[in-house]
Amino acid sequence: MAIDEPNDGLPRFHDIWNFIERGEYPAGADKKDQIALRRLASQYIICGGQLYRRSYCGTHKLCVHGEEASRIMEEIHKGVCGPHMNGMMLAKKVLR
Repeated sequence: MAIDEPNDGLPRFHDIWNFIERGEYPAGADKKDQIALRRLASQYIICGGQLYRRSYCGTHKLCVHGEEASRIMEEIHKGVCGPHMNGMMLAKKVLR
């Protein structure tokens, strides 16, 4: 299964960042897209120049992109942050 995403070099959360920071919608967004973006953006905050996603337990999850995300996943997978584990536990650890 392949998902076609535009590769414009911007992180996938770029539209959310612009909406929270400047109140701007992406070019070509219709009314439905604007409503969806407003709902999605309510789950995010900008703190200290970084974008975080709010979680129900009160912690904020940092949004990362590109090489930083790859570096974090490699460090966790290598065991720098603890023992090697199955896929589900590894995914939970990455989110934490």
